[in-house]
Amino acid sequence: MSSPALSRHRSRYFERAFGSPRELEEETQNVRAQAIVLAEIKTNVIINDEAAFMSNLASLIARRYDRPITSVAVTVEHGVCMLFSGTFDPAYTITIHAIPSLVQPVTNKRNLALLQHHLECALRVPSSRGLVRFVSVPEDCFGRNGRTVAGDIMEAVGAATLNSLEEGTVAPTRSSKKEGFEYTPKSSIPSEMKAGARTRAGTPS
Repeated sequence: MSSPALSRHRSRYFERAFGSPRELEEETQNVRAQAIVLAEIKTNVIINDEAAFMSNLASLIARRYDRPITSVAVTVEHGVCMLFSGTFDPAYTITIHAIPSLVQPVTNKRNLALLQHHLECALRVPSSRGLVRFVSVPEDCFGRNGRTVAGDIMEAVGAATLNSLEEGTVAPTRSSKKEGFEYTPKSSIPSEMKAGARTRAGTPS
């Protein structure tokens, strides 16, 4: 068998045994789509209806970052003493914390304009009196429920790999001239291979 053909056969083998790159990437993106976006606001304006203000802002962030409202957190400090551009006139600062894939130059530019428009309507503070800061937080430094985002990704990918192993894998054979590999039922998968995959899938980060 030629080297290119052998490489293709090996690629098919590992994709069937451990999940295709596309499947593993989908698991990764599913986790990232649930990662928290945190907005922290400070303003010297007194907000009368805190719940409505925070709920409306959270809804905007959920739409802009394409995630459920359960993946948005908002904190507000209002009525604080704030000197902004040399005066104590109404002003605010807002910091958005998110994983790196959500904090990109083009995304930030669009979101900054929409956030400031929203806050100008909600606080009656012009954009010239507001500061928006986007902070990229590494996936291994951001998490909830006892795991980081990186840990959730490892668990999801590990679970997908384990499912592939339990559903069955492929093994080299001389009987198939076309593929060079044949399907092996899950009963023939070595128990130590299954145990190793389960261990990796369940390891906390």
